[in-house]
Amino acid sequence: MDIQTIVDQVVGALREAPEKVQEIMADPAGAVEQITGHRLEEGDLASVAQGVLAKIAEEGGDLQEKLAGLGDSIGDKVSSLIGDNDMFSNLLDSIFKK
Repeated sequence: MDIQTIVDQVVGALREAPEKVQEIMADPAGAVEQITGHRLEEGDLASVAQGVLAKIAEEGGDLQEKLAGLGDSIGDKVSSLIGDNDMFSNLLDSIFKK
């Protein structure tokens, strides 16, 4: 399964149940595996996280509003997965700190 398909599935799951973000924050790999049925390697997981956040930023609307208060927590968890990345931090800021 390609990364974009996984991103689409995760965003779809978050649209249906925004509370799933708590599961993603607690155990990103496990939550993505539960949603998609596929186990991801660490590098792929980081790509999926970036893709999900980018897609949420693109779509805006209700999902972005529902997740706005959780942006910092998501950023901390994802940053720990992908390391210190200014571009990623800027993306998080643009999504959640409007």
